[in-house]
Amino acid sequence: MTYRKTRTGCLACKARKVKCDEAIPCAACARRGSVCSLKSQARSPRSRTQSPRDRATTPTRPAHHLPLIAPLPTDRLAAEDRALLDHWHTVAFRSVVTQEDAQDLWQDEVTHLALEHPVLLNMVLAISSFEQAYTAHCSSVEPKASRQRRDVCAHRGFKYSQTAVAMMRHTVSKVNRENGPMCHLASILILISSYAEGCLKELLRDKKQPPSMLQDLLVTCKLTRGSKAIADTFGVIRPERREKVLFVSEAEPPEHGPLDPILRLLDSLDFLNDERDPVVRRVCQDALDLMRWLVAKAQTSEWWPAHRASLQWACFVSQDFVRLWEAREPAALVVVSYGCFLANGHVGDSFILTGWKEGVCAEIREMVGPSWAWAVAR
Repeated sequence: MTYRKTRTGCLACKARKVKCDEAIPCAACARRGSVCSLKSQARSPRSRTQSPRDRATTPTRPAHHLPLIAPLPTDRLAAEDRALLDHWHTVAFRSVVTQEDAQDLWQDEVTHLALEHPVLLNMVLAISSFEQAYTAHCSSVEPKASRQRRDVCAHRGFKYSQTAVAMMRHTVSKVNRENGPMCHLASILILISSYAEGCLKELLRDKKQPPSMLQDLLVTCKLTRGSKAIADTFGVIRPERREKVLFVSEAEPPEHGPLDPILRLLDSLDFLNDERDPVVRRVCQDALDLMRWLVAKAQTSEWWPAHRASLQWACFVSQDFVRLWEAREPAALVVVSYGCFLANGHVGDSFILTGWKEGVCAEIREMVGPSWAWAVAR
């Protein structure tokens, strides 16, 4: 007896290389007592995992395809890649979930999209590798073996990330209305991976080598601006989401809210009085004023409002300010120490921002010298 090979089975059956009957849940998962990915996909209105019968009765919609994409079923993936994809689906996706109503996007839909889009696949595998590296770093069991595993996982993540970035350069050059939302999703994953990569680079850095977190932060700032530009021009992957992190809320800010302490801190800053160059002072003052406005608007956010304000600040701060940052202008670097870390180093349940505030602010203090170091965020 023969059967037609399917590419729409559940993730567990694909990983085990067995036929999936595509029931919801499938018989194999029900027999093993495991959670079937088809069950969670069935709850998503954008599910890409449908049985032939369901597909026949579902209205078709244009697929969002990135350039240079060929099908990548799991039976063509190396065993290590399949294991990392499964790790994303079961563990690592939690590092990037920003909103409760988006969990199915990151856990289920991204997993399935990764099988079709190599740039997404490489980003998912990179973040999974970085999560494993960070977990190994934090392990107290057999420290020497854990450090070796950390190094192996981190360098594997660097390899996947570099591959994805090279693909993304080509993709961005051909972005259009049809593939724009998918390209936006890829840009978000690259941004997240950039934060995770910076965290791991600092853990692996030989202390005799100079730190690079400030430069890495500038790169993530530019990635954030690029992701916002793609979203503005070509749309986002989930336009129905009730809250879009990089977009400023249209709601009027409340008179008081959870970010009042941050607003009081920003109102108390007077270090720009020491800046003698009027142009530098004006540009930096504009950046601070923007920061205050975004923090006030973020008071209504359901998701990590202070960090949301930081991401938005990176998107909207002027190009003149970015040039001052690139030139390592002391007043601008002090502003960066506040604007990029409004959440005060709190990283929630995610590892990707671990160590960023401490590392960047220490680097800024060293760079600006004693005349400005006193003003850097603590």
